[in-house]
Parts: sequence; C-alpha cells; structure tokens
Amino acid sequence: MNMNQIDLHVHAGIERPVTMDTWMDGLIRSGRKALGLLDHYELYLKSDEKYVAYLGQKGFPLWYSNGLMGFREFCSQVRDQEAGRDVRILLGLEVYHGDFPGVKPEFLEGLDFIGCHISKTESYEPWGDFLLDAASRLSQTAHQHGLIGVLFHPFDHSFWSHRQGNTPPRGLSIIESGRLDSFADEMASLDIHIEINWGSDVKNLDNPVFLREYLPVIEALKKRQVRFWLGSDIHHSVDSSYDMNRLCSKLGIDTDHVWDPFAGWVKS
Repeated sequence: MNMNQIDLHVHAGIERPVTMDTWMDGLIRSGRKALGLLDHYELYLKSDEKYVAYLGQKGFPLWYSNGLMGFREFCSQVRDQEAGRDVRILLGLEVYHGDFPGVKPEFLEGLDFIGCHISKTESYEPWGDFLLDAASRLSQTAHQHGLIGVLFHPFDHSFWSHRQGNTPPRGLSIIESGRLDSFADEMASLDIHIEINWGSDVKNLDNPVFLREYLPVIEALKKRQVRFWLGSDIHHSVDSSYDMNRLCSKLGIDTDHVWDPFAGWVKS
C-alpha cells in the first residue's frame, strides 16, 4: 500500500475554490487513489442571511443551498464522483467536538464516516481526559448510526500553542505522565480511528520535542491495534505537499497499522 495514495480528510464542499470536477481532477493528478470527501457540519447550520454573508466574506462561490438541503446536494455530488474515475471515494462529515452527541441525525444519513474535530481549544484540563471524553461521545454517535468514527487531529493542540510561542500551562506532554497505558486501553475500547493529520503534523515533523512526545502515544495505540486514519485536511488547494509515507515512517506506522480503504473494494 502506498500511503500517499490515501487521503481521507479532504474538504470538498462549501469552501471549495473551484468546481468539483476541477477539484477531483487535481486530487487524482496528485496520485490519490482513495479519498474521504467531507464538509464542516456547522457551515450548514447558519441562518440564510448569515450563510450568504459568510460566503461573501470568505469569497466562496455559492455551490450549494443553505441548510440540510445544501448538505444533501453536496452528498449527492460526492456520490457521483466515482463514475468514470479509478478512485475509491468515501463520504463524511466533520463535526466540532462540542457538538457531540447532539448532531442532527438527518445530517448523518447515507454517510460512510464521521470525524470529530478536536479544535485548538484553550482547555487546560488533562488532555487525556479531554480526548477520551470527546472520543466517547464520537463513538456513541458513530455506532448508533453505523458509521466509522474518526478522531481528527487529536494531538496537535500542544504543538500549535508551542509554535505560537504560548506553551499551555499543562506543558507539551500530549498524554500525562503515568496515564499512557490507561489512555490507550480506554481509546481501544471505544472502537474508533485516530487520524494522522498531514496538515497539522508536517509543521512539527522535524521538531525533536514533537517526536519525543508523539512516538510513545503512537506505540501504545499500535499495541492495542487502534487503527490510524490518514488525511491531508486540505481546504483550498490540491497543489500543497502531501507525503504521508514520510510522516508515517517518522512515526513508526506501517500499512498494518492504518485503516485500508481498498480492502474488499473492486472497481466496477
């Protein structure tokens, strides 16, 4: 498996700068063979007035109607993309961690996966507790609706703060000292996937502190057979770099540790 061919976190909806055909052609031209196309849940929850204002402020074209109708238009367009293309496509939704478990069920119909967005929160509670709480609520929603659940960019918060020169009071430790085994056990019991996020992690890839803190967490999750989900998190350009092979090599992740979107798939 060439992990650079897998990108299961691609924003392809409201924020897309070009037509879907142009977007897809660029992704395929870059070598991607399996794609997870998604959009942000909260973008479809605005009033009509705020929706129009948001598009104007950001300079985004009006690709879809507002609300659930617009999300259904997006989903239908995604489902049409495999036709005539040698590519595996999954359909998903990215939801802010604070919106679980209250995600409107009508937004989950017909999806393949749901991702829980771990934001750059200013929470200084033990990060392991924070992640397990978010993962538990994600797991509940995913299993209730028969979806794959993915914890998106769960370990970036400390390093995002560090890059801003504002190390959080709890320090750079991803999971607190003495908590790693219990954290990994609980995470495995929730039956969700952990994302390896290129967009976040590439910024830290050559930082020895990042590897020192990140590698023990990856090893503990690997031992418990928690599957990793691979994604770029691109929003506005398909021309940005993507080298998941390099990132996974640095983290000691090989193909046996990642969720394989090609398994059992035969292109009709």
